[in-house]
This record gives sequence, structure tokens and C-alpha cells, in this order.
Amino acid sequence: MVSHAMEDYVATVWRLTRRGGVATTSEVARRLGVTPASTSYMFRKMAEAGLVEYKEYAGAALTPAGETAAMGYIRRHRVTERFLVDVLGIGWDRADALADQMEHALPDEVIDRMDAVLGHPVACPHGYPIPSKEGVLPERHLKELHQLAPGETARVGQVAEDDPGLLAQFGRHGLKPGATLTVTGRDGATGTLTLQVEGLPDPVVLTSANAARVRVHASKS
Repeated sequence: MVSHAMEDYVATVWRLTRRGGVATTSEVARRLGVTPASTSYMFRKMAEAGLVEYKEYAGAALTPAGETAAMGYIRRHRVTERFLVDVLGIGWDRADALADQMEHALPDEVIDRMDAVLGHPVACPHGYPIPSKEGVLPERHLKELHQLAPGETARVGQVAEDDPGLLAQFGRHGLKPGATLTVTGRDGATGTLTLQVEGLPDPVVLTSANAARVRVHASKS
């Protein structure tokens, strides 16, 4: 049986290796707030369970069984986030942390019922796709906001979910999935972007680092 802690590791390795490669011990330890020694120990346990391929000093990559398991955990997390925000009215800046606390206690039957009540959403409140019950993850083709040039218009597709303070700031500026924005300026010296979000009166100025936390769909212009 996979422990709750191991579920967190599997999901973290999946997030870090979505575009290939391996998840290093230091990366996973930093993400989960644990020691590298604890991470190495868990990697060995996961390898014994057939969930990862692990090479000491190199890192871990999910096996096919690990990928299947990860899809179940990611689905549970993102459906829980959606339920917290859409049904319970929890702020999107708090949903990720609360889902982390709740998800291990929720059986698949409850997750399936949440999904049905929500109308089978395709993405979490931050825009990340929700795997199907069969473990299929919808493909999304997005690019980082800071790649847009002045004059380009696009629709927000996804916002990084791991910084509650930044999410609260983005929320105040209307930078949520589905919002339409236009880049109205770029400061070459500082890299800051100036945006106009549709429906809001005031422009928004983002640093290049914060703009990189927002991904958008293809240009509408």
C-alpha cells in the first residue's frame, strides 16, 4: 500500500519531470520541505514499490506504474481545489494548501461525486488540466506571458499555484484563467510588462519574474 507521504513524493516527481529528465533529490526535498536524506530514503522505498527508477546522486523518474499512480493523485488534488473554490467559496490563493491537507482523507467515491457536482471541470482554479478518471491528461499548448510583445492580446490559461501571496495579487488584478489581456508596454531596462486586463480600468505592471508565472493561450490578435 502506498503511504500518504509516498503519494506526495510521486506527485512531486511527476510535476518536476513532466518535460522529461529526472527529479533530483535536492529539488524534491526543497519542494516538500524535507531533508535530502529523507528524500533519498523515500526514493529507495518508491523504487522497491516499482513507482520510480532511482539512481543515487542522479535522481528519480516515474515508471509507467508511477505515472498511473501520479495521475490519480493529481486528479484528486485538482478536483478538491475546484470544489473548495467553486462550491465552498475558498479563495484560490488558499485552495492548493487546503487541498494538500484534505486530499489524502478523501476516497475515490467522494472525488467522483465532487467531480459530478462540479460538472466535470477540465482544469483546477489555477488552470492546470484535471486528468480524467482513466488517467488521461488533456494536452494544453500555452506560452509564458513574458514572451508576448507589446500589442499582443491573449487569454490567460494557467497561473503558478505555489505562491499564495502572488496569487492574491494576481486575483486583485484579474489575472485568472479565462481573462483576456493585452500587453501595452515593455520596459527593456527592467523587463517589466504593462498589461491591460479586459474589464478593468487600471493597467497592471508585472516584473519579468511574475510575468513568467502566467501562461497564456495563443494570441487572439
